[in-house]
Parts: sequence; structure tokens; C-alpha cells
Amino acid sequence: MFENRPITLSPRLAIILLWLGWWLILNVFQVMAFARVDLNRPDTSYAWTARRTQDTPPASNPVKLHVRWDSGFYVSIALYGYDGTSAAFFPLYPLAMRVVNGLLNPLLPDLNTLDRMELAGFIVSSLASLIAALGMYELLMLVLGADDARRGVFYFLIYPPAIFLLQVYSEPLFLSLATWCLAFMVRRRWWVAGVLAGIATLDRATGVLLVIPLFSTWLLDWYHSRRPAWHTLGILIIPPVVWRMYFAWLHANGLSAVKGQAAFGRSFLPGRPLALFVGELGYVLNNPQATVHITLDILLTLIALIACVYMLRRQPAIALFGLATMMLPLLTFRVVGLNRYTLACIPIFLALASFGRSRLFDRLWTVASLLVFGLYILLFSHAFWVG
Repeated sequence: MFENRPITLSPRLAIILLWLGWWLILNVFQVMAFARVDLNRPDTSYAWTARRTQDTPPASNPVKLHVRWDSGFYVSIALYGYDGTSAAFFPLYPLAMRVVNGLLNPLLPDLNTLDRMELAGFIVSSLASLIAALGMYELLMLVLGADDARRGVFYFLIYPPAIFLLQVYSEPLFLSLATWCLAFMVRRRWWVAGVLAGIATLDRATGVLLVIPLFSTWLLDWYHSRRPAWHTLGILIIPPVVWRMYFAWLHANGLSAVKGQAAFGRSFLPGRPLALFVGELGYVLNNPQATVHITLDILLTLIALIACVYMLRRQPAIALFGLATMMLPLLTFRVVGLNRYTLACIPIFLALASFGRSRLFDRLWTVASLLVFGLYILLFSHAFWVG
């Protein structure tokens, strides 16, 4: 009498529900990880992390678990503006936090100012991570097809550094812009893609590198006689102009992003680069925490580079963007944060979606990725260094 008919969801609704389940599980697990496990302090993954992880971090409310390390700089910028050190951080994310904080103010007038701004950051990251998941689906669907796209979004959400998609960090906002920029590029919606690239440049330095896939795609179209309109080349000036205007604004206010980065020990093509790089790699010999953390940094970096090379003939424009996003931090010759920087290397998820057609690879990668993902959440919740 009754037929068992499978419930069919629209592809984008399925992605929204996948993200919602991921969001709920991740938030619950982060609270559980902090409440159930007490880590042995300090964190010695680097020499400088030991000095900063002597005490248990605050956790007066669940949002505090999402506010660690660089999060404090974004909150400070959103509340008080820039100073010399914070000039290393781009303005779009704290600006979005300030806008959301303004909306929260009449709704939560009695909430502590700091707590409300941290909540604003958490909301921005949460919404941006959803937009990024939808953008990743759109991009993968266009270049690989619907089945690979669904699988690729799942790999995206469980990729170990993807824990930063739900923390008070700028990565989710950047990826929400970059994925849709590339999706519109594939659709040849040149001006929309160019504007999104310009906005992304205000969120992270790698935003300006979006000119690489845009120009590469334009040239390939011309080579294959598709002949895009000449005026569409105007999109290429948007990210550099935005970049230049932002740096001019910093200079006018007595600030320097270069000096801000130098304050964190990160400079582009520093002096004695190999000695610096080998010194950081050599730290893995000092203690097991460093061995695990730095090995994961290097392993994820190698996965990113291999994925870019693999995609070079299949999707050259996107692969070149991935290579550029990895070369930017690699040319600082610092190991610190390399795992987090791989999150913006979008060719990883194209390659994984392709490899995931093999059921054996799908099972093995899912297990490996989730285990490291859980380790990173546990560490981040307790304010140990992750990336």
C-alpha cells in the first residue's frame, strides 16, 4: 500500500544540510573536547608556543573556545582599530565583525562588549563557511560534475585545517569569496569574478593572486578562439588597485603591513632563508609535540603541491592559483602556519574529489582526515598551537 520512496533533495539544499550537521557536530565536539580532556601544559610544538601556553585559557562561554591565537588580533582591530603589530592583518574580516556587532548591540545590550564582538566574529565565520561550502560545490560541479562536487565538499569540510572555518579567523570569509570568484570565472562572468577578487584582496594577501586564474582563463579562451571581449581585461586591475589603496591607507596612518609581518618573524625572502627553514625543521628533533605538529605541516604542504601539479593539465588556471597561494608563504621560509595556508589551496579539493571515485581511497582518506581533524579541534580548544 505504501511505497518506500527515497527523499530527493535539491543539490544545494543537501549541501546546506551537510554544512548544518557539520556545524552542530563541530560545536558540540569542541565543547566536549575542552570539558573532557585536560592537556599537559605547556605546548612545545615551537619554542615560542611554550611561553604562551603556560595557563589554561578562558572559557566563560562556548564562543571563547573559538577565539584563540590570531583571533585576538581580529577582535582588537574590530573594537579599537589598528596598531603597529596588527597591521599584518587585513581589514575585511574585522570590518564584517563590526557590522554584525552593530546588529547584535540592540538585541544583546547587556552583553559584555568583548563577548559581543567575539560572538560577532563567530557568526561571521559560521555564515562565511556556509557560503564557502556552497561556492566549493558550485565550482566543483562546473569543472567535475555533481557527484564529484558533493564528495569534494565533504572532503573540504573534513580537511584538517578546515577547523578554521568555524573559528574567529579570516579563512572562511576569504574562501567564501575565492570559491565564488572562481565559479563565476568558470562561467565567464568576468566582472562579477573580478569584483569578488578585489573584495577578497581586502581579507587576505592571497586575494590579489586571484588575478592569476582570471588572466590564465582569459588567455586560454583567446588561444582556443573563444575571443572574450577586450574590455573584460579590466578585471585584472581590480585586485592590484584594491591592494595598493589599502597599503596607501596604512601608510597614511603611519602603519606598515610589512613591518607588522616582520613583528611575527615572517618576511618575504628573508636573509639567510635556508638556515631559517632548516632551523625550524630541525626543531622536530627536540620533542615529540614538535615532531607531530611540524610533520603534519610539511605533509599537508606536500599534499597541496602534489594536488596542484596533478590538476595542472586538467584545470590549469585553478592549479596555478593553488601553486601561487602556496609559494607566497613558502617564500617566507617559515614552517609556522603552513598547514592553515593549505586551506586556501583549492586544487586540493578538486584532486581529492577525483581520487575519491575510488571507494578504497574514499574510506582511507576519510578516516585519516577525520582523525587529524579531531586532533586539531582538541588542540585549538585548549589554545594549543594548530596553525
